Amino acid sequence: MSENAQAEVCERVWHYTTREGLAGILESNVLWARAANQTNDPEELLVGPETLRELLDETSEDIDPQDVNDVLAMVGGITVNTRYGAHLLSGCRQPDSLAMWRLYAGNTTGYAIVLDAKQPLFIRRQRPLTPEMVQAWSPVDSFGQERIKDWAASTSQTPWSWEDVVYEPSDLETKLREGLLALEETARLRRLKKPLVRDELEIMADLGSLFRHVKHNHFEYEKEKRVVCMTMPGAEGPFVPVSFDGGPANYVELGIPLDPTAALKDGKAEPVDRLPIVEIFAGPNGDPDYAKSLLQAHRYQGIQVSRSSVQFRIERGDR
Repeated sequence: MSENAQAEVCERVWHYTTREGLAGILESNVLWARAANQTNDPEELLVGPETLRELLDETSEDIDPQDVNDVLAMVGGITVNTRYGAHLLSGCRQPDSLAMWRLYAGNTTGYAIVLDAKQPLFIRRQRPLTPEMVQAWSPVDSFGQERIKDWAASTSQTPWSWEDVVYEPSDLETKLREGLLALEETARLRRLKKPLVRDELEIMADLGSLFRHVKHNHFEYEKEKRVVCMTMPGAEGPFVPVSFDGGPANYVELGIPLDPTAALKDGKAEPVDRLPIVEIFAGPNGDPDYAKSLLQAHRYQGIQVSRSSVQFRIERGDR
């Protein structure tokens, strides 16, 4: 593969889905990001914090005790917030993957939506923020109320980007050790009363950001590229759709808002533009004509539809 072709693959992400999933995505112009504690990985977003705790046990004697306590508190806080405030949209870096066709695309009868990975996505607003929502979150004072309002206003305008998942433990440990060494250096400079290169909060924020893109290596075959978006735990009201049974759903919708500052009307969710789709692949046993008809029906123009090059035949009983 040429360098240009490799760069093109890196700038794309494959979202494998079923026949029904393709229809729903093209009709709604949104992708679902599932709550982190509801994925098929029971250790989702926990591998990074646990690895950092283990490294701290090895190096805590070399770091200021206060910094150790601060890092442990940060790890605890981030673990709670990310497990119960993070939502994940998964894609794949691997084009035309038989494993992904079989697992996520209706046992090869589905489709892969190929998206522009350079284009960030946004959390779709489902309903306006109401005074009742603010009070339900029990802010202790007017400052707390304003903070919730500011958060709600900014969330829908925050871009969330695709990033590669890290599976190799040694890669994660190297980056975490670099962060801990930076904390040691900051503590040393403080003792000497010398100018800091970076302060503790900045270093800990960088450590925390690593946690969002780490996964256990037994999922490495998925070659995942993901969007991790955050909502405030307990304050998801304007953003979480209503489920079929009337309660809150376990996902948020990601898309491209037409106007993120416009007021919502008529009790409807925020209008969204078409997704940044660059191509659609039909699975080894999928129907390209079905994808073409959906694209035409939902006014997606100029999108190429291709068929998987994977040779895989399913038995009639496996459909």
